[in-house]
Amino acid sequence: MKIKEAFSRSQKIYSAHPLNSWVLGVACAIFLAAICGFDLAFPGLDIIVIPLFGIPFVFATIISHFQLRMNNEVRTRSFFRLFAVYFTRPFRSSFQVLFSFFKSIIASFLAAGLLFGITYLIFANNFGSAFTTNINGFFNVFSNPGAYENTDTYNAALQVFLQANGDMLYIFFDIVFVPPVFISALVFIYFISVESISVFARLYFPQNPSPMIRSAVKQSMKRQRKSFYSAYFGMNWPIFALFVTGAIGGFFASFYLTGDSSFSSSIGLMGGLVLMAFYAPFYLANMEIIYSILEGNIRLISKEMTQQILINIQNQRQLSEQEAEMLSKALEDLDKLDQDNNLDNPDDSNEKSNDKDKEKDPTNGPE
Repeated sequence: MKIKEAFSRSQKIYSAHPLNSWVLGVACAIFLAAICGFDLAFPGLDIIVIPLFGIPFVFATIISHFQLRMNNEVRTRSFFRLFAVYFTRPFRSSFQVLFSFFKSIIASFLAAGLLFGITYLIFANNFGSAFTTNINGFFNVFSNPGAYENTDTYNAALQVFLQANGDMLYIFFDIVFVPPVFISALVFIYFISVESISVFARLYFPQNPSPMIRSAVKQSMKRQRKSFYSAYFGMNWPIFALFVTGAIGGFFASFYLTGDSSFSSSIGLMGGLVLMAFYAPFYLANMEIIYSILEGNIRLISKEMTQQILINIQNQRQLSEQEAEMLSKALEDLDKLDQDNNLDNPDDSNEKSNDKDKEKDPTNGPE
């Protein structure tokens, strides 16, 4: 399917219920932005609230948009019922949240390592010993907290190096650690988005086990790698561009007002999610079309996997029957061996029987 045709089909889905699409898309983006706001008051809390509340909200949004074909309306009660459905067995692993999170963390570490190396070379080249002396002193203090009487003294020693030469190290660490925050978020959004394809597959094939559906979706993506990714990025690149624009704009606006990079990072994430709302209604329709590109292969692969499972079951049954036959034959062989041993020693058996007869004969007294 060409991009132009895919866009045309997506527009038909959107134009059938534009108002409801906007309600769902904007509400989802704003809700996610609000969840990220928890990080302002409780740093790190978003790691808990996003899987527990954010992802189920995304799931309910996708299903509600899909059901517009039949209902043409969004009901609040039905929406929150779908929110709870996410935690049931068929759907709770749909987005592979844990794996997506680990992939985003890996991307963050790789980006931080790369930026550290590049930025270190640039600063060392431009500022010379002023930079290298500061950063070496900072890491010496950082790695030896036990050398200081208390936490306040330790933090004060760190601040001496961070604030030296016009906050040189503050700028250095902001360059190294702020961009990976946004890269990590972008990677997480991407993988959650791609994994959401399995939600549609579970709707179309509810009788199939979840591992089978996940495997069928993965294999289908591999078989149609070119058509899938060209359609996915060709239709959805605006939502990623909006996130990057909002994140950068939100960060610099907040940093200009507050001068706090960690606070500004959270504001940047919220700004990126808010801007995504302007494309979210089209994104929801796009994902339904992208799934339709894979659907034929998913059905075929599911059929192949089911047939293979049946063959394996039949083979196991045949194997069990063969094992039973082998055991029966082994018992027969053992019986034959016992019989052969008796035939090979007839005298022994006769002597034993004669001895028994003598013992039993009452007239056979002592001589």
